[in-house]
Amino acid sequence: MGKSIRRFLAAALVLAPTVVPADDWLFDGTVGLIGYDNVGRSRYPADHRSETALELDAAARRQPGWQTPGVFEFEIWAGLDRYDRFPDLNQVRAGVGASYYDRVGLGPTSPWWSLFARLGYHDYGSQLRDGPVWQWGVAGGRRWAEKVDLTGRIAFRRQRAASNVFSTSTVRVSADLDYRITPRWGTFGGLAWQRGDLSSALLSPGNAGPVWVDDPAFGAGWRSYRVDADVVALGVGVTANIGQTTQLLLAWERLDGRARDFSADYDGSIYKVQLTHEF
Repeated sequence: MGKSIRRFLAAALVLAPTVVPADDWLFDGTVGLIGYDNVGRSRYPADHRSETALELDAAARRQPGWQTPGVFEFEIWAGLDRYDRFPDLNQVRAGVGASYYDRVGLGPTSPWWSLFARLGYHDYGSQLRDGPVWQWGVAGGRRWAEKVDLTGRIAFRRQRAASNVFSTSTVRVSADLDYRITPRWGTFGGLAWQRGDLSSALLSPGNAGPVWVDDPAFGAGWRSYRVDADVVALGVGVTANIGQTTQLLLAWERLDGRARDFSADYDGSIYKVQLTHEF
């Protein structure tokens, strides 16, 4: 674990008990297995590399007793990824976040809206990718007939890294539809559009674009470069409640990226198996 992560966690653990008692916090943890068929977002099929990663995430959340119309929530979060073939992509991350949630009207089917923000630091196996990440945005949604939930989000993400190739800024607009088949089983689908910076890996000796760096993450001779791109993501999945506070998720997401200023189009799929427990 990097020095920046250790300093951040130490400060959070020291400050948290002074803000609220420990028993006022709610905790959740997620363990997941993530599969990629183009982990480097490479444009040439010959450069596509498949990979499997173990993902662990944990968060502590608390709602302070402030007198507000809606619900304000504070969180401390941390996580790590461990890759099977490419250890330079391994990362440890930690940070803080806050959100505000409110309804327009009364009852479970009334529309809702929220604001959210997150700040953290990501420490990778490769120092080229190390740096802070900011995320913020707005969301809204509504429930119909106690079985259907529609959610829309606009999210902004900014990452700063040791290499400019991995310093990126993006905006993402998404819509998700959840359907509860039974109290235990559910299904969902989502569509998202993202515009902004994209980092792509390249082994072939072609042009690597205006902003690039030698990147040994995938082996000798590889480069990574940054371009401005649009990415469309389509995802589907199912959920199963295997306990009152435990949920299993199976999901597939298809990505289609189109560069705006330089030839860096790519496609790829991501497969997820995740288990989440709240306590």
